[in-house]
Amino acid sequence: MAYTINFTDFTNKGSITVEDSTLNVQTSLKFPGRSTTAYGTAINENFLHLLENFSNTSAPSNPVEGQIWYDNTPGSEQLKVYDATQWVASGGLKKALTSPEAANSVVGDLWVDTDNQQLYLFTGSGWVLVGPEFSGGLNTGAQPVEIVGQDNVVYNAVQVEVAAKPVAIISADAFTPKAVISGFTTISPGINLTTTNITGDGAPKFVGPADVAENLLVGTTKVPAANFLRSDAVSTTNYQIKIKNDSGLLLGSGNQLALKLKAKLELLHITLVVVILILELTMLVQHKQQLELIQIQTLELTTLRLQKV
Repeated sequence: MAYTINFTDFTNKGSITVEDSTLNVQTSLKFPGRSTTAYGTAINENFLHLLENFSNTSAPSNPVEGQIWYDNTPGSEQLKVYDATQWVASGGLKKALTSPEAANSVVGDLWVDTDNQQLYLFTGSGWVLVGPEFSGGLNTGAQPVEIVGQDNVVYNAVQVEVAAKPVAIISADAFTPKAVISGFTTISPGINLTTTNITGDGAPKFVGPADVAENLLVGTTKVPAANFLRSDAVSTTNYQIKIKNDSGLLLGSGNQLALKLKAKLELLHITLVVVILILELTMLVQHKQQLELIQIQTLELTTLRLQKV
């Protein structure tokens, strides 16, 4: 003769009828009917499944509202509860390698990205990163660090890493790290870039225009900006200016003076109207001086003659 077992919420859920000589499987448990053989196995398996909370990578079949299942999927092990329509994380905390579907989430749910060790909050339309900004799994991002200097003082800084390699350290202090940090022999106030060629594409550097620079890099030498000749102001140098081509040097707003090497002959070719005028003026001055000298000499001779007379 069949018998019935009632749900806790009998009013809304009713009961289950168990027929004779059968195993009822309307739920995740097996209920043996009267005269069922091997009923002890079924009952004991029920106890075991309840004890382990149906621990498996796949959900138990025929679940009922309120049933608990331990999802032991590697990397996202989690206790879940069946809410009559789907399995939800116990306590609202979801663990998975990828973001849970929005249809299976409610506002306020938390998701732990077990691949990158980051926590997300569900807003109702999507998952928002709570933190940390630095991804522990990828080891890429910025994080505050404490660096001990050779003076045994602890300095606060921000370290930027890419693929677990430090590429920049931001500090307000100048110090020398006590422990070796690859690419950072010393730390200066400001943004310090590593000198290490991390990926084989060259050491990191700033790319783009700089508004202000105290030094310019010539080869591997830092040269103060004040040491360069300007094109918009009078500049002075104590060193030679070498022009390594045959085009030479042009002076004047209209290129009135051209100093260049004549092709093949390496002769200095000077073309300048002003220079010619200067030469002519020089000749006139010299001629005038010669005339004055002749006049002086003539005057002196005349004076001598008069004295003799």
